[in-house]
Amino acid sequence: MLLALLLLFLRFGGTGTLLSRTPKDKDGKTIDAPESWKIDADEAATDQQSLLAQLRAMPDRRAALVRLLRHVLLAAGTACETRFARSDTEREAFARLPGDWKYRGTLADILKAAELAHYGGREVSDDGFEEALSQGATILRLGEMRHG
Repeated sequence: MLLALLLLFLRFGGTGTLLSRTPKDKDGKTIDAPESWKIDADEAATDQQSLLAQLRAMPDRRAALVRLLRHVLLAAGTACETRFARSDTEREAFARLPGDWKYRGTLADILKAAELAHYGGREVSDDGFEEALSQGATILRLGEMRHG
Protein backbone atom coordinates (compact mmCIF):
# COMPACT_ATOMS: atom_id res chain seq x y z
CA MET A 1 0.00 0.00 0.00
CA LEU A 2 2.85 2.36 0.87
CA LEU A 3 4.58 1.54 -2.39
CA ALA A 4 1.43 2.36 -4.35
CA LEU A 5 1.07 5.68 -2.53
CA LEU A 6 4.72 6.49 -3.17
CA LEU A 7 4.35 5.77 -6.88
CA LEU A 8 1.19 7.89 -7.08
CA PHE A 9 2.95 10.74 -5.31
CA LEU A 10 5.94 10.52 -7.65
CA ARG A 11 3.68 10.49 -10.67
CA PHE A 12 1.16 13.15 -9.69
CA GLY A 13 2.48 14.87 -6.59
CA GLY A 14 4.70 17.92 -6.59
CA THR A 15 5.83 18.60 -10.13
CA GLY A 16 5.27 15.07 -11.41
CA THR A 17 8.44 15.24 -13.47
CA LEU A 18 10.18 12.16 -12.15
CA LEU A 19 8.05 9.73 -14.13
CA SER A 20 6.87 12.03 -16.93
CA ARG A 21 7.39 10.58 -20.41
CA THR A 22 8.82 13.54 -22.29
CA PRO A 23 10.98 16.25 -20.78
CA LYS A 24 9.70 19.73 -21.69
CA ASP A 25 11.57 22.98 -22.15
CA LYS A 26 9.32 25.77 -20.91
CA ASP A 27 11.56 28.81 -21.22
CA GLY A 28 11.82 28.95 -25.03
CA LYS A 29 15.52 28.07 -25.18
CA THR A 30 16.99 26.12 -28.05
CA ILE A 31 16.78 22.35 -27.62
CA ASP A 32 20.15 20.59 -27.19
CA ALA A 33 21.07 17.91 -29.69
CA PRO A 34 21.75 14.36 -28.49
CA GLU A 35 25.48 13.64 -28.19
CA SER A 36 25.58 11.07 -30.99
CA TRP A 37 24.36 13.65 -33.51
CA LYS A 38 27.64 15.59 -33.22
CA ILE A 39 26.00 19.02 -33.50
CA ASP A 40 27.69 21.65 -31.36
CA ALA A 41 26.01 24.84 -30.11
CA ASP A 42 27.49 26.98 -32.89
CA GLU A 43 26.21 24.68 -35.61
CA ALA A 44 22.79 24.43 -33.95
CA ALA A 45 22.58 28.25 -33.94
CA THR A 46 23.23 28.48 -37.69
CA ASP A 47 20.44 30.36 -39.45
CA GLN A 48 18.20 28.56 -41.92
CA GLN A 49 19.59 30.11 -45.11
CA SER A 50 23.21 29.39 -44.17
CA LEU A 51 22.39 25.84 -43.18
CA LEU A 52 20.53 25.13 -46.42
CA ALA A 53 23.41 26.63 -48.43
CA GLN A 54 25.90 24.43 -46.55
CA LEU A 55 23.78 21.34 -47.17
CA ARG A 56 23.46 22.11 -50.90
CA ALA A 57 27.25 22.50 -51.11
CA MET A 58 27.97 19.13 -49.49
CA PRO A 59 29.21 16.60 -52.07
CA ASP A 60 27.79 13.62 -50.14
CA ARG A 61 23.98 13.84 -50.46
CA ARG A 62 23.46 11.03 -47.95
CA ALA A 63 25.41 12.83 -45.24
CA ALA A 64 23.66 16.09 -46.12
CA LEU A 65 20.26 14.45 -45.77
CA VAL A 66 21.14 13.03 -42.34
CA ARG A 67 22.44 16.45 -41.24
CA LEU A 68 19.24 18.07 -42.51
CA LEU A 69 17.16 15.54 -40.57
CA ARG A 70 19.01 16.27 -37.34
CA HIS A 71 18.58 20.03 -37.69
CA VAL A 72 14.92 19.64 -38.60
CA LEU A 73 14.37 17.45 -35.53
CA LEU A 74 16.00 20.11 -33.35
CA ALA A 75 13.75 22.79 -34.89
CA ALA A 76 10.70 20.57 -34.35
CA GLY A 77 11.73 19.99 -30.74
CA THR A 78 12.04 23.73 -30.24
CA ALA A 79 8.69 24.43 -31.91
CA CYS A 80 6.93 21.74 -29.84
CA GLU A 81 8.86 22.47 -26.63
CA THR A 82 10.09 18.87 -26.56
CA ARG A 83 13.54 18.11 -25.23
CA PHE A 84 15.48 15.08 -26.40
CA ALA A 85 17.46 12.65 -24.27
CA ARG A 86 21.24 12.72 -24.63
CA SER A 87 21.24 9.23 -26.12
CA ASP A 88 18.27 9.58 -28.50
CA THR A 89 18.55 8.35 -32.05
CA GLU A 90 16.77 10.27 -34.77
CA ARG A 91 13.86 7.81 -34.64
CA GLU A 92 13.58 8.10 -30.84
CA ALA A 93 13.65 11.90 -31.05
CA PHE A 94 10.90 11.75 -33.67
CA ALA A 95 8.82 9.53 -31.37
CA ARG A 96 9.05 12.13 -28.57
CA LEU A 97 7.31 14.78 -30.69
CA PRO A 98 3.54 15.17 -30.20
CA GLY A 99 1.54 12.75 -32.33
CA ASP A 100 -0.86 15.46 -33.44
CA TRP A 101 1.81 17.97 -34.50
CA LYS A 102 0.88 19.60 -37.81
CA TYR A 103 4.20 18.89 -39.55
CA ARG A 104 4.72 15.35 -38.25
CA GLY A 105 3.98 13.82 -41.68
CA THR A 106 6.46 16.12 -43.39
CA LEU A 107 9.10 15.26 -40.82
CA ALA A 108 8.30 11.55 -41.23
CA ASP A 109 9.00 11.88 -44.97
CA ILE A 110 12.41 13.44 -44.30
CA LEU A 111 13.15 10.78 -41.67
CA LYS A 112 12.27 7.97 -44.07
CA ALA A 113 14.39 9.43 -46.89
CA ALA A 114 17.36 9.93 -44.55
CA GLU A 115 17.09 6.40 -43.13
CA LEU A 116 16.87 4.85 -46.60
CA ALA A 117 19.92 6.82 -47.70
CA HIS A 118 21.99 6.40 -44.54
CA TYR A 119 21.16 2.86 -43.45
CA GLY A 120 19.70 1.43 -46.65
CA GLY A 121 22.40 2.71 -48.97
CA ARG A 122 19.86 4.24 -51.34
CA GLU A 123 21.13 6.97 -53.64
CA VAL A 124 19.64 10.43 -53.15
CA SER A 125 18.41 11.96 -56.38
CA ASP A 126 18.74 15.69 -57.00
CA ASP A 127 14.95 16.04 -57.10
CA GLY A 128 14.50 14.07 -53.88
CA PHE A 129 17.20 16.09 -52.17
CA GLU A 130 15.66 19.41 -53.21
CA GLU A 131 12.24 18.23 -52.04
CA ALA A 132 13.69 17.26 -48.65
CA LEU A 133 15.39 20.67 -48.39
CA SER A 134 12.13 22.40 -49.23
CA GLN A 135 10.21 20.38 -46.64
CA GLY A 136 12.96 20.92 -44.10
CA ALA A 137 12.97 24.68 -44.67
CA THR A 138 9.35 24.86 -43.52
CA ILE A 139 10.15 23.14 -40.21
CA LEU A 140 13.40 25.07 -39.74
CA ARG A 141 11.43 28.33 -39.95
CA LEU A 142 9.20 27.12 -37.09
CA GLY A 143 12.22 26.54 -34.87
CA GLU A 144 13.64 29.99 -35.70
CA MET A 145 10.33 31.69 -34.98
CA ARG A 146 10.11 29.95 -31.61
CA HIS A 147 13.49 31.05 -30.29
CA GLY A 148 14.48 33.88 -32.61
